Amino acid sequence: MRTVAKYLLVAIALAAVAAVAWRWMRTESPALAEFVERAPERVRKVIANAPPFEPARAPEEVAEPPPIEHPVTADPYSTLPQLDASDGELAAALAPLLGEASLARHVETTGLIRRLVVTIDNLPGGRLALKQRPVKPVEGALTVSGEGDALVLDAGNYARYVPLLEVAERVDPVALVALYRRYYPLFQQAYQDLGFLDGYFNDRLVAVIDHLLAAQPVAGPLRLVQPNVLYRYADPALEARSPGHKILLRMGPENMARAQAVLRNWREALLAP
Repeated sequence: MRTVAKYLLVAIALAAVAAVAWRWMRTESPALAEFVERAPERVRKVIANAPPFEPARAPEEVAEPPPIEHPVTADPYSTLPQLDASDGELAAALAPLLGEASLARHVETTGLIRRLVVTIDNLPGGRLALKQRPVKPVEGALTVSGEGDALVLDAGNYARYVPLLEVAERVDPVALVALYRRYYPLFQQAYQDLGFLDGYFNDRLVAVIDHLLAAQPVAGPLRLVQPNVLYRYADPALEARSPGHKILLRMGPENMARAQAVLRNWREALLAP
């Protein structure tokens, strides 16, 4: 009985293999298909109930990462701290460039590299994560003029941004970029930690600067509405602008021009050999 069962299992297995083969041979080899047609009836019944043959699919092509447009050459002999332990060293390196008082007044030094990367990435679109901003809020409260449907951004509000602009204008762009290049591997790591595994942060940085340089000032007072606690631009087109453009608008036309001049200098230093 065991011998009979063994042969029966072998026969069933062969029939299953033959079933798949027959499905293939009917389309690929008519002569072999005719041969299978002469098989015993029970084998042909198994073949008839076999699932259709599906050829193996070609492996999907893996998309190559985009080419790097603005590579940063890191010093292979430079020893860097771990990303999450870099705050103290980076703050000490920034202090001579910004001044210790200005650094303490304007910069959030805790988790600074991660703050810079996520904020820069969000400036052209999406929403800014206020808890992750690298720069402390400008001093003073937002000032508006008018009431009801006549609310406008008060020109006195523009002066709140002057101290921060003065610090940015004093910073040597070449020295700032040299510091950035030294710590670039940590910036790249922070960018990849956001999920951009194939992205290159320096390319993103240049693209964001170009986006900010493309912002245009608005003639006349900026009309506001206050649907809840926060103010918004009354013009839907202005409200739909990117977070980066709206920050520049809040500075006022003259301060916007000053900020864009600083950005141009930084961009030039970034792209210099």
